[in-house]
Amino acid sequence: MRINSKIYNKYLTKNLLNSNKIILLCNFSLKNNENWLKTEQLLKDNNCSFYRVKNKILINNLNDNLFFNLNSLINGPILFLKLNNTKSFPIIKKNFPIYLLKVSKKIYVFKQISKIKHLDFGYNIKTLKNNIDIITKKLSISFLKIKTS
Repeated sequence: MRINSKIYNKYLTKNLLNSNKIILLCNFSLKNNENWLKTEQLLKDNNCSFYRVKNKILINNLNDNLFFNLNSLINGPILFLKLNNTKSFPIIKKNFPIYLLKVSKKIYVFKQISKIKHLDFGYNIKTLKNNIDIITKKLSISFLKIKTS
């Protein structure tokens, strides 16, 4: 059985959108091959796998999926990034404009992504603990002031 490349690309994009991995949907535009080599090396250094997809195939898949609201955003070449290491997210975020972040079955769009700094769970728990410690210290100081007066 011969596999048509269009059918294979459609299957691959549908499979990426339905997978349970961390997936980024990024805008990607380069003028020449030299820039592409630099970005490809950046992605390989950060342990990311990538897939460039044609717009028509992606738009057709998005119409059949729950990401249909993103059709208006797609104007240029699109790149799927699969993060194997969550620590590389800040570097990727700095170098690529991200439309969509999919973590397991949760979807974050570009406005929510702008507020995210790290995807590392341990780092986020540490910052939450530090913020709770600061808030409890401030509350205890304010309660002591109220008691003494």
